[in-house]
Amino acid sequence: MRVEWWHPHFANASGITAISGARFFSAILPVGERVAFAFEVPFARAKMPATATTPEYADASMGNWYLGLRFGDSLEPTAFVGEIGARLPATSDDAVLSTTVGTIADPERLEAFLPNSNSVSIAGNVVARREHDVGRLRLGVTQIFSNAYSGVGNHTLIDYGVSTSHEIERLRLAGALTGRLATTSDGPFGERSSHVATGAASIVLGAFRPSLSLRVPFEHGMRRLAPWTLGIGVEVSPRGKRC
Repeated sequence: MRVEWWHPHFANASGITAISGARFFSAILPVGERVAFAFEVPFARAKMPATATTPEYADASMGNWYLGLRFGDSLEPTAFVGEIGARLPATSDDAVLSTTVGTIADPERLEAFLPNSNSVSIAGNVVARREHDVGRLRLGVTQIFSNAYSGVGNHTLIDYGVSTSHEIERLRLAGALTGRLATTSDGPFGERSSHVATGAASIVLGAFRPSLSLRVPFEHGMRRLAPWTLGIGVEVSPRGKRC
């Protein structure tokens, strides 16, 4: 089980409070030797304090739930891990501030906070594991379906990325470069894609693994809006085993 909180730092919107951001509650449950059931419940909350001219404003929304299956064994020295899943519409179309903050907080899961929308995704991962190191290549497709009231439309996104991690006793250091390309949009590659670099550190404390992450976008427009995003997470191993 894992709990995540992502808070984007807005360069020109200091009124967004520190508690604003996206939360994700997720778990992976084995249902066979090489098959696991995955689910995720997103939640977004945002608040702007009162000023001399405006009252305090806050809203919150549940995100679109994710249900899926994973195939393969990532503990093998080299393995292929497949994923297939869908997001069910649960996002409120009235909570504009929190859902906007949610999509900016995690662009890799922006469909989690699109109102009146659902999505289907499929991805493949090539995982290479050594004694203290793990590397991963990922390629996937996400299809977003939105009704006429969403204002989003239907979009096909190509997901890609590379990540690596290294363990030093109880400490794990990780890094990732990931991107998304909207194949159904017009314009040059730079306008249809988004890329982020993420660094993370976590430590084992018994059955818990708390983590601290920092995400930085590549695109100039996104850096002007939110130059970095802070992530805090806790992973809990099943049945009290060490993470």
